[in-house]
Amino acid sequence: MSSVLPAPPSPKSRETTISYLSRLAASKGVSAREYASDMGASLKRVVNQDDEALKRMAYWGKLSPSNSTK
Repeated sequence: MSSVLPAPPSPKSRETTISYLSRLAASKGVSAREYASDMGASLKRVVNQDDEALKRMAYWGKLSPSNSTK
């Protein structure tokens, strides 16, 4: 059995931040709220586009500036 996690999904064109967070969470089998908490942020902070929460989401989603959702 492989212990390698699948690569996170890439953001889609014109996708909202919360939609991407939801897909990222679903790819790991958890809710968006749980995933935000695991990132050390809250769902509310992501929705409000808090800079630190977005940085954490970018890190956890392995995003680069060329494919970020903001």
